[in-house]
Amino acid sequence: MRIAAIDVLAWVLNVASSVAIVFVNKWLMDPVRGHGFVFATCLSAAHFLATGAVCYTGELLGLVKTAEIPILQLMLYTAVASASIASVNLSLLYNSVGFYQISKLATIPVVAALEAVWCGRRFSTPTLMSMAAVAIGSGIVTISDVSLRFTGFVIAAISVVTAALQQIGVGALQRQNAVGPVETLAATAPVQGMCLAAFGPSIDYSLRRAWVFRYPFTVSTGGILALSCVVALLVNLSQFMCLGRFSAATFQVMSHTKTISVLLLGWAFMGDVMSPRKVVGVVVAVGGMVAYSHFASLPLPPGLADRPASGWGLADKRGGGSGAGAHPLDEEKAAAVVAGDERTRLLGGTDRKY
Repeated sequence: MRIAAIDVLAWVLNVASSVAIVFVNKWLMDPVRGHGFVFATCLSAAHFLATGAVCYTGELLGLVKTAEIPILQLMLYTAVASASIASVNLSLLYNSVGFYQISKLATIPVVAALEAVWCGRRFSTPTLMSMAAVAIGSGIVTISDVSLRFTGFVIAAISVVTAALQQIGVGALQRQNAVGPVETLAATAPVQGMCLAAFGPSIDYSLRRAWVFRYPFTVSTGGILALSCVVALLVNLSQFMCLGRFSAATFQVMSHTKTISVLLLGWAFMGDVMSPRKVVGVVVAVGGMVAYSHFASLPLPPGLADRPASGWGLADKRGGGSGAGAHPLDEEKAAAVVAGDERTRLLGGTDRKY
């Protein structure tokens, strides 16, 4: 019961914070009704630097245990995660909104394929069909105009692959190094923040033809920026918790609850139009999410059991398992990383036992 309660808490926190940050960032970035801070990559850098600062403070106070992650793994993850954020922003520049949404939906099958090839995970036919329903429903809701250029296609492909690798990598880092989500975030956030801060101004200039250094900061803007960083801390923490507890495919499918939630909240409180097409999309997507939750919890049919991880699988530091590849953290047999003292484990939600 306690395991299920923490699962629900992690997921609710992720959905709530992810929806909240959309509206906070819209308030910050909207040039008409907001503060016109349109520098998305630099904003991401501020988010990670603020998250790293909070985690470092937790380490100084003894609330967070310092993670021992090999420098090569840390740098590789940072490069992939930073490339994911940068390529997503560039994809918006070079692609139509419609194709950008298609590329985001493509992350679902890419994550599933990578988990099957590298991690040895298998999916039943009903599970795959429910994943397809989520993607189709979300596509009906979000996709409008679709146009394609070769450069935009390449950038979108990079964004899809790096996003999938980043999501799989979070769980892999936790399992391989026997650390919890808070410790992993404390190790990765400062490095990722510095990397984005180094390249963010140039990327944002290519997007907006304006330098962040020339933005006229005010006290009001600084307050909204600080609020955005606080909400981003909750987003990052809850995402690391979820990716340490669930598979990346499950996280990717259920993440579309955020898209649907933003749509419904915009319709309810901001006067957005809810067309019949969007209603159909919402029904299909929600139905797919419910179906996925059901079928993913069932045991796989005979002959479709998860394979041992391939050479890409990461060995588990605790021994006896196939590490990140075998996905010991599936929905039915989830087992948390046991690391640090009781207070750290409770903070990170890593209180499951093998």
